[in-house]
Amino acid sequence: MMLENYLRARLKMKLPGIIEQNKMSPIPLKDGYLKSIKTDHKIGSILIIFFRKNNNFFFPLIKRSNKLKNHSSQISFPGGRFEEEDINLTNTAIRESNEEIGLKIKKNKILGKLTQIYIPASNYKVSPYIAFYDKIPQFKLNSFEVDKLIEVSLNQILNESSILKKKMKLSSGILVDCPYYFLNGYIVWGATAMILSELCAILKEKF
Repeated sequence: MMLENYLRARLKMKLPGIIEQNKMSPIPLKDGYLKSIKTDHKIGSILIIFFRKNNNFFFPLIKRSNKLKNHSSQISFPGGRFEEEDINLTNTAIRESNEEIGLKIKKNKILGKLTQIYIPASNYKVSPYIAFYDKIPQFKLNSFEVDKLIEVSLNQILNESSILKKKMKLSSGILVDCPYYFLNGYIVWGATAMILSELCAILKEKF
C-alpha cells in the first residue's frame, strides 16, 4: 500500500516534467514545446500498471506487433488513441489496457497522471496515467497488437546501470546518440523512456 498511497499523493503535486523527460529524449525539448505542436495532432493515453509480486513491485511493458502502423515492434506501455465513446483520456487508458493485455483496471485504482508528452513520429500528444492492480495479473494478450509482455521491476528502473546510450535513427532519418533503458534484454527508448524518466524521478524522492 505504501507505493500506491505515495503515488496517489505525489501525482497531485507539481511534477518534474520536461526536466526529467529531457534526460531520456533523443532530441532536447524546449519549455512550452507542447504549445507549438501541430494543430492536427491526435490524442491518446497510456497506463503504467503497478502490481506486487514476490515482495517487489512490477509493471508491464509490451512489445508492439509488427502488424501495427505506428511504432511497430517497439517497446511501450499499454495504451492508444482516444475514441469519442471514451469521454476522457482516463477511460482511454483503461479501455486500451483491457484490449491489449486483458486487464480490467478499476477507476478508483487510477492514481493520477504524469506530464503529457508529444510524439512527432506519429503526431500524438499522450497522457501517461498510473494505476495500481491489487492482484498478481493474469495477462491475456491481443495477438494482433502485442507480440510479447515484459514484466519490469521497480528495482530495475531505479538502477542507474539500466541506462545506456547508442546511435539510433529517428523517423526523420537523423542519426542521434540516444539514451535508453536496457530492461530484460530489450531497448526502451523514445517517448516510453522519457515517461519512465519522470516516473523514476518522483519514485527516487521516496524509494
